[in-house]
Amino acid sequence: MTARPLRGKRQHAAGTPWWSSKRRLASNMNLAILLIALVIAAAVALQAKKARRRGDDAVKPRAPLTNREQAMYHRLRSTLPEHIILAQVSLGALLTAQSHAARNRFNQKIADFVVCTPAFDVIAVIELDDSSHKTRRDRDAARDAMLARAGIRTIRYPHTPDADTLRRDITPRPPQPAPSRQPERPTERRAGTERTAAT
Repeated sequence: MTARPLRGKRQHAAGTPWWSSKRRLASNMNLAILLIALVIAAAVALQAKKARRRGDDAVKPRAPLTNREQAMYHRLRSTLPEHIILAQVSLGALLTAQSHAARNRFNQKIADFVVCTPAFDVIAVIELDDSSHKTRRDRDAARDAMLARAGIRTIRYPHTPDADTLRRDITPRPPQPAPSRQPERPTERRAGTERTAAT
C-alpha cells in the first residue's frame, strides 16, 4: 500500500512548507507597498517643483535701490544740488563702440550712480562698494580703466562719505593762478656801457 503525502497546513502541495509561502507573500506585499510609496513621493516632489517654478516665474516688485544705496543717493542730492544724480545706470548709456564684441564688455554692467552737469555731461561715476568687491579688485580696475579711456573717471567709496569728502572729490577745483613774476626793467645800452633805466 502506497503512502499518500500529507495535505493541509503542515505540507504545501509542491512540497514547500506553508509558512514559507506566506513569508514570500508578505515580502512581495511589502515590496509593492514600498514601490507605491516611492511613486507617490516622486509625484508629490514633481508637483512641488512645478509649483516652485510657477512661483519663480511670477513677477514681483522690488525697491530699485538698497538701503545703503538710498542713503548714498540722498547724500549726493543734498551735497550737490546743482548737479544731476542718476542711479543704476547701464554703462551702455554712457559708452559706445563700433564692434559688437566691444559693446559686450560693458552693455550688461551697471554704474551705481552717475553725477552729471545740468546739461547731462558726465562728471564722474560713483561706485558704493561692499565687502564682495574685495575679491573683484582686478575686474573693478579693468572696468575703471575702460571708463577712463572714454574720459569718465570712477570714484569708489566703501561707505557713504560725508559731504565735505564728496565736494572735494567731485566738484572741480578752480585753476590756480600762475605765480606772478616781477617785470624785468629795461636796460639802456650806450657806447661801451650798460645801465638799468630808471623807472
